Amino acid sequence: MLRSLAPLLVALCACRPAGSDTGVEDTDDDTGDDSEESPQDDRDQDGASAEEDCDDLDPRSYPGNQETWDGRDNDCDGVIDGRGGFEGGHVVEAVAVVEGEEVHMSLTCPITLERLAGTLSFEVRCTPDADDADAQALLGAEVVVVPLDNAVVAESWQGDVEWTSSNGWTTTGIGYATWNDMDEVWFTTGLQTVSLEWSGTGSLTRTER
Repeated sequence: MLRSLAPLLVALCACRPAGSDTGVEDTDDDTGDDSEESPQDDRDQDGASAEEDCDDLDPRSYPGNQETWDGRDNDCDGVIDGRGGFEGGHVVEAVAVVEGEEVHMSLTCPITLERLAGTLSFEVRCTPDADDADAQALLGAEVVVVPLDNAVVAESWQGDVEWTSSNGWTTTGIGYATWNDMDEVWFTTGLQTVSLEWSGTGSLTRTER
């Protein structure tokens, strides 16, 4: 009986897969799929590796590139075009007619501006000198200037602006904004009515991205 089982045992041993014994070294290459992306890949061929490139599918976006007005973060600094928050001072020269006579006033008013994708918002808040009777009579304790039109294209904006006084009057004029670069804006406002001429200018710098 033992003699008849011998050929079967030999056959079973011959069919055992090579390397299935724990003492046999597994020579298979388990390094992974060669198609997976490496940190050093540069799929858009812009000279920046996938690890450092903020968009490795767009050759117009890579560290060190020059930022342009195209809706992209060209230099990978986290800022697209001139978007973000800006602050500055708005120097206002005003000429008012008070009891038939011209009165000249100068104010420096803080302004905050925020630019998003295709739109902007801003606020100029002026508080005339409480001891200046003429300024208080015409402008009131506070004048707030905000945009009525907020669509902005590339490095410039132009639109209607609204003035609102704590004295109860509201009027409209014009405003302009020009980005000298991605971090600085030159901003102006202008108003001309029968009783008030207003010219405001100032530079704003980026405060947040």
